[in-house]
Amino acid sequence: MTSTPRKRVNLTNVTKEKVICRIWGSGEMSLCNCDKCGRLFLAKWESRCTSCSQLVLKDTHKVKDFVREHPRATLIEIYNMTGVPLQTIKELMRA
Repeated sequence: MTSTPRKRVNLTNVTKEKVICRIWGSGEMSLCNCDKCGRLFLAKWESRCTSCSQLVLKDTHKVKDFVREHPRATLIEIYNMTGVPLQTIKELMRA
């Protein structure tokens, strides 16, 4: 998965267009769009807003629990039985 380059955003220039931000490693907070839902949020290092992060965490637990009970399950079986989006399952498999 390739990430798009992000840039700093001045709060006075924010419009309804999608904002792309650069999350600096120096501890500064930046205004960013959530990678999942597109909402604006203040980010220090994360790429998703709090709501989406919690949803992804719930999905992660669903997948982990299912795979523990069914270790030989295929990707499609996991998708059908948990209802977690395929993209999320693929991201979890890469991690």
